[in-house]
Amino acid sequence: MGIQRKKSDKIDSEQLALYAYHFRNRAKQYSPLSKGLRSLQLLYAFRGRLIKSKVSLSQASIEMRAVIKRNVTARFIYEKNIQDVRRLEKEIKYVEHKMLECIEQGLALAESYKLLTSIIGIAFVNASVMIIYTGNLTRFINTRQYACYTDMAPFGKSSGSSKNFQPQVSKIANKELKSLLTQAAKCAARHDPDLREYYNRKKEEGKQGWLIINNIRNKLIHRTFAVIERREPYCKDFSFLN
Repeated sequence: MGIQRKKSDKIDSEQLALYAYHFRNRAKQYSPLSKGLRSLQLLYAFRGRLIKSKVSLSQASIEMRAVIKRNVTARFIYEKNIQDVRRLEKEIKYVEHKMLECIEQGLALAESYKLLTSIIGIAFVNASVMIIYTGNLTRFINTRQYACYTDMAPFGKSSGSSKNFQPQVSKIANKELKSLLTQAAKCAARHDPDLREYYNRKKEEGKQGWLIINNIRNKLIHRTFAVIERREPYCKDFSFLN
């Protein structure tokens, strides 16, 4: 196309069309979300907004009670905040109930949810979010892709003679899924006998806690792909494949 000195909507459209045509062999077919999955996505987003409101009001109540004492107006505001927090807690539970209903109404969603929650450490929120972000576990081919998406797969860097860069994870990732997987890993380290033994053994070897949790997160990812591939609930006798 050469150097383009003039700019207009028409020229930009032509350039975009040429670019798309040139790389048409790399295009990936778009698959819209199913009705049930779309509803689950909307409910989860609404739940997130309710939780943010609840946290904001709770923090404001704590700060007000700590700073302003023996003040009638401050007491009134504090009590109203507490009422709103309790109301939001009820609404959050109701939304979670609607999310579960949405999952149970779809055969594919219900099956995936049952398989995921059979893994120790993965409960309602983790399973729901995993289903939402992965298109009901259809967008990733293997564990490496999913680990990359959740900021757990390290990548090396090299440039010319500088080849001693230690592999690091990329910041281009889904931080929400990573956070939820971290919580799942911590839960699994407490309640899963095998993972608890693994955590304690690595601790005795002098490994850092964050490194052990990261390894457990990867184990949970492998278990996730194993149950989905086999279409069977988790069993500790599974032999996992990458």
